[in-house]
Amino acid sequence: MLTTRPQKTILFALVEPERAYDILDGGRAVAVVHYLKNKGGRIAIDGKQYSLVRGGGPSDEMLGQMLIRAVTGRQRIPATWTLTDPDGGVLASAENSKEGVAITHGEERFQLRKLKRSGQYQLFREGNEQPLCSTAGMSLPPEFGRLFQFFVLAIAIALVNETLDSSPAVSP
Repeated sequence: MLTTRPQKTILFALVEPERAYDILDGGRAVAVVHYLKNKGGRIAIDGKQYSLVRGGGPSDEMLGQMLIRAVTGRQRIPATWTLTDPDGGVLASAENSKEGVAITHGEERFQLRKLKRSGQYQLFREGNEQPLCSTAGMSLPPEFGRLFQFFVLAIAIALVNETLDSSPAVSP
């Protein structure tokens, strides 16, 4: 079963810090996800680097572009993520929507949905309401492959970071 654990992050920086998360399998680190808010990141596995490219979303708009979009009534471009191999080939992709995150892996399509009460995410096969797994402890059948599972966890990490960083500060 796969779980995540944050590595130490510099709390004060002049630029947004890159955050790193260990992906654990039975308490042993098997991969590392490096993520920079609204910019993407990479997944490191056994010395190989897989890029997590982020596009779209509110971070791609400048203030003037946001105002023009609001005045003209255009829709916001949804956030997207693409997992690429070291040679640049696309391995999987995801797009944010109102229902969750639509994930494409080969010919298959999935939906990553947030559970309202726990804050965790569940993965569903498109057209099926039976969850395949939860990000609280991911355990997918071997047919999905470890890299796809790491990608799903990286998307959940990105969603949590972007939600936490964009929410207003709460004072005690």
